[in-house]
Amino acid sequence: MTELLKRKNEELEKFAYIASHDLKAPMRAITSLTEWITSDLKKQKLESETKDHLDLLNNRAKRMTELIDGILEYSRIGRFNFSEEIVDLQEVIDDITKIYPDVTWHIDKLPEIKFNKTRISQVFGNLIENGR
Repeated sequence: MTELLKRKNEELEKFAYIASHDLKAPMRAITSLTEWITSDLKKQKLESETKDHLDLLNNRAKRMTELIDGILEYSRIGRFNFSEEIVDLQEVIDDITKIYPDVTWHIDKLPEIKFNKTRISQVFGNLIENGR
């Protein structure tokens, strides 16, 4: 039974690696294209709404990449050490709330904490998404 469980865990890790790699490639392309379009259009006068939409697209693509990375990290639980750093929660929340420009936010000043930035971003992102 132990050997079967070990083999299944290895299969899960391989699947997560392949899936995350295959999903990240189009996300990198979307992020790059958005940045190129934004750069090309800097020469022209963009409406602020258009610029906001491009920024939003770029932020959502980056968020999706973080979620994909999370899938890979989750498959490695028990074998993977999450790096901790000083994280400005206000910055994390500001980044997440930009994804939902149609919502009015009232959030008091938040502290800095020592945690894994990707993990805490996922927690707050999930809470906000589930609360909508």
